[in-house]
Amino acid sequence: MSTTIAPDRTEAAEYYFTYIDQVTAGDICAVLDAQLTEMLARLEGISDGQSLIRYAPDKWSIREVVAHFERHRASVRVPSVLVCAGL
Repeated sequence: MSTTIAPDRTEAAEYYFTYIDQVTAGDICAVLDAQLTEMLARLEGISDGQSLIRYAPDKWSIREVVAHFERHRASVRVPSVLVCAGL
């Protein structure tokens, strides 16, 4: 089990605590697995046409957001796998 421990307020810019404070305590690997399952279930209900819609001209579509996640998955996956493996 890999328990999340929030960084000290001196370890990150205050801006990031908008997001850090939303992370729940517990097994981070279980949290990430649950989020992936939930996200995939939500994406399955979206048509190709819906995935291209932008809610504003200067904002990304759902497809662009998913592509962005996919491009950066490898750089995040290796450290995440190591954490989840307890290494």
